Amino acid sequence: MTDTSITAIVTTYNRANIVSDAILSIFSQSHPVDELIVIDDGSSDNTQHVIKEVFKDAPIRTKYIYKKNGGMASALNQGITEAKSNWVAFLDDDDTWNPDHIEKCFSFISRHPQLGAVMGLRHEGGNLQSPPEKLLGDFSPIDQLSRFLIRKRAPLVRPFFTTALGTIVVRSDHARSLMFSGHVGARLDIHFIWLLGELTDIGLNLQSHGTGRQFRVSYLSTDQNAPDHIKIEIAIRRASDGIRMLEEILSKKTHSMTHEFTEAYEREIISLIWSLRKAKKTREAIASIIKYRENLPLKTQIRQFILSAIRQ
Repeated sequence: MTDTSITAIVTTYNRANIVSDAILSIFSQSHPVDELIVIDDGSSDNTQHVIKEVFKDAPIRTKYIYKKNGGMASALNQGITEAKSNWVAFLDDDDTWNPDHIEKCFSFISRHPQLGAVMGLRHEGGNLQSPPEKLLGDFSPIDQLSRFLIRKRAPLVRPFFTTALGTIVVRSDHARSLMFSGHVGARLDIHFIWLLGELTDIGLNLQSHGTGRQFRVSYLSTDQNAPDHIKIEIAIRRASDGIRMLEEILSKKTHSMTHEFTEAYEREIISLIWSLRKAKKTREAIASIIKYRENLPLKTQIRQFILSAIRQ
């Protein structure tokens, strides 16, 4: 019988106005969580007071840890290290779980105990995520009518679909053996799940497990009505992080790895150059073309040089 003890890990930074929503969604699970660990990554606002107030009525074990600001990866890794349960689940401080998130995950696992992780979709802006078909090729449906898919443990030879970190449940031993890379910044969730697929079978439930919310102040994303300069700065950051992540993946390239990773790397480079131009950082855009010239086709290089020159 599968041990379903589970620790929820929330990382937060200066989110006093919204972090309680995330915590309360954990307390409201139909399959109770055994413990909640909140890692405060150096907040300077009222976050600590808000969390301790919410904890007063906690129906489960809770632990609050304040640490010097070190980024999301370090906060997540500390949560994994502190966790006492057989499974861990993550939740961003600005998102929420559906009440049956954990129940759905363990229902899937009970029928397929070989799974070392289960992912679910989430609603964003009122719409349920729609996984691109081309990224579902490694997943197989349980049956023709099922919305449950499984990716068998296998070497990473092509990109595959990953959900947001806030809708995945992972065996603690797998999480501890991997940990999160601070080198890949905003792409740490994709990087973690891709490498996880080399360790274990991963289940994917094509149903909603939570809600992703976007707020103006965020390292990773922003709301649709944000000023253009904020959107552009985040696009630059995400493209830079994506480049670093793919460089790390490609540095371990094997003969079986497909061209899709190389193509994804080219797209991230072009996205960075485009975003730099959009931000009127023409010199940085040209410097990026030169820096990555060996990774771009000659026609692409020429086109990007011309577009950057026109911007000047």
